[in-house]
Amino acid sequence: MKGIAGESGETSNEATPVNSNINGVATLEFILRFLATGGTLGSAMAMGTTEETVPLLPQFHPFECQI
Repeated sequence: MKGIAGESGETSNEATPVNSNINGVATLEFILRFLATGGTLGSAMAMGTTEETVPLLPQFHPFECQI
């Protein structure tokens, strides 16, 4: 009597081919995320070192009231 038969749906021992397109897209995505992070940090540093302010609310605004 030979050994037990393999299960149905069992695949061979050959390695499945790797899809290089998916690896290329993942690499490109990583590079773009890295560049976006650098750009964000660079613009934040540029805004943090500037002496200009945005006058949304003036520090002193004289109000005149009449009763």
